Amino acid sequence: MSLEKDLKEVDKLVQKGTSCIKEGHPDAAVSVFLEALGKAELINNRHSVRVCSCNLGGLYLLLGDTQNALHYLEKSLPQNGVSYDSEAFYLNGDVYYNFGLAYLMIKQYEKAISNLKFAIENFDKVASKRASSAESHTLLAQAYTSLLNYKQGASEYKKNADICNELHDYYKAVKALINQANCLYHSCNPESCLSVIRKCPEICRHLEQDTKTGNLLFVYSTICSHTVEPLF
Repeated sequence: MSLEKDLKEVDKLVQKGTSCIKEGHPDAAVSVFLEALGKAELINNRHSVRVCSCNLGGLYLLLGDTQNALHYLEKSLPQNGVSYDSEAFYLNGDVYYNFGLAYLMIKQYEKAISNLKFAIENFDKVASKRASSAESHTLLAQAYTSLLNYKQGASEYKKNADICNELHDYYKAVKALINQANCLYHSCNPESCLSVIRKCPEICRHLEQDTKTGNLLFVYSTICSHTVEPLF
């Protein structure tokens, strides 16, 4: 079989694996991406090896297997000579995001922080990855707060809220603001905490009233009860 045909076969398997993920079948997706990875390694196609390995890393994280996740993510790291186009930044962002999530899961927070910063650096160069950048800021905030660095955690939640507002994802924006306010409360900064949570009611007007929104507003009211003045 020619190199071109081999590459097409790998691409078909990648598409099949992606469909398995979208349909909620991670175990099946693992089998497909393992087959694709084997073929990609045989033809020595570095980009396809990275794509398959990154997907396998993410899938093993989803399945709670951080050891295998880290093993395959190592294979997906960029090497010298990688192109600096949007496709490379897109993939690099996914790789470092998965690394950050893996290290967060095993409580290696400094490594999580380092990788998530790389993820954001790459995502910010691709317009279609703004939501991924926002999620990376959330994970970064969680890593900082796990280290009791509430000031930096608040800063990352603010960045998440700004991006979510930009994307009109108002539920996530309010959630991020509430988390930011909570960090400011823990960092003994009540005035800033008040300033942040005052922004929530205006954004909440964009939300449909459902159970999810109700739970969010309950958390919001709980934070309000700890402040020095009523906000409604």
